[in-house]
Amino acid sequence: MSDADAPGGSASGPSAGGSEAPESATAALVEAARESDLGLVVGTLLAIYAAATLLTFTDGLNSVVGLLETLTFLGLVYALTALALNLQWGYTGLFNIGVAGFMAVGVYTMGMVVRSPDPAFGPPGLGLPLPVGIVAGMGMAALLGGVAALPALRLKADYLAIVTLGLSEIVRLSLQSSAFDNFLRDTIGAGTGGGRGMGMPDNPVRDLFLV
Repeated sequence: MSDADAPGGSASGPSAGGSEAPESATAALVEAARESDLGLVVGTLLAIYAAATLLTFTDGLNSVVGLLETLTFLGLVYALTALALNLQWGYTGLFNIGVAGFMAVGVYTMGMVVRSPDPAFGPPGLGLPLPVGIVAGMGMAALLGGVAALPALRLKADYLAIVTLGLSEIVRLSLQSSAFDNFLRDTIGAGTGGGRGMGMPDNPVRDLFLV
């Protein structure tokens, strides 16, 4: 019988007096963050924000907030694009290179819904709240994607890429067309601005930095 099995024997292992103390909760969280994709993303964002703050803090708070606002907005846009491409290219194997066209439809729809109806401030809109515009943009992009999928999903590989690229170019040229802009103004009272485009509403992300 060993000392550990004996009634009066001393136990060996992690609970012994000479063993190392259990790992702290903070160290465990740091290790988990280092091994996960979320930790890598958060760490990269914090590093970018810190670098941006150091580069602009001498120009005042407004400059810092403006730069962080732009970085956050562009980061979210490109993150959504990456997720869409990962879903289509990575999981389904569909070589769709017309994602920008569907994004443009969503953004322009949101802009037309939330912009002021007063044409003095640029292309008129419907003047509805931003959440309504976001839902409308998502719905219009999904509707266009569903219509485009009917003929396109019968194709494969390069042929699907060519069709989706052509669809994206059709969307781009239509949104930049003054004739299409005038048609929308006459029918629904909101326009795209044609080749001049439209200014977007205030970025709600800015409020996160001001709070």
